[in-house]
Amino acid sequence: MKSILCVYISDDCASCEQAVELAQWVEDSISELDVKVVNVSNPGVEMPPGVSATPVYVLDGKVIHLGNPAREWLFERLS
Repeated sequence: MKSILCVYISDDCASCEQAVELAQWVEDSISELDVKVVNVSNPGVEMPPGVSATPVYVLDGKVIHLGNPAREWLFERLS
């Protein structure tokens, strides 16, 4: 069973464009992961419990990073 990385973004987030790029890079680099970009600005979409800002990176239901991490850190954490 593949792990799932959800990257939560919003329309009014200045750094979420970079988060989308990082999510695509992860998807291209780590085939063992399912990567989903979740826009919380869409109706009915909620943030993970206890989180109030975007972007946020959630691996298998657990927050692993608030804001955009360094590419190297993210690769090491997810590999």
